[in-house]
Amino acid sequence: MLFSLSMSCVTWLEPFFSDRHLAKENFSTAEQAAREMIRFVAAPRRAHGWEACVGASGHCPGAARDHGGVAQSMDERITLSKLQ
Repeated sequence: MLFSLSMSCVTWLEPFFSDRHLAKENFSTAEQAAREMIRFVAAPRRAHGWEACVGASGHCPGAARDHGGVAQSMDERITLSKLQ
């Protein structure tokens, strides 16, 4: 049950931070939108037994390589050992 939500910093910059200010109001609006987006996918996953999920942007594999990790492909699982 793998899927992706379009919630990256790049995707959300213009709608929520178009003024480029990290103001409390901007964060509040973005957080509310994230809650609404997640609300629709959370219940079905909980029904399948999910207790937690992991999110990452395209920067995680690059960061792992930069810190001595191995190159990751898109189908690899994100694990604590790979992120440390």
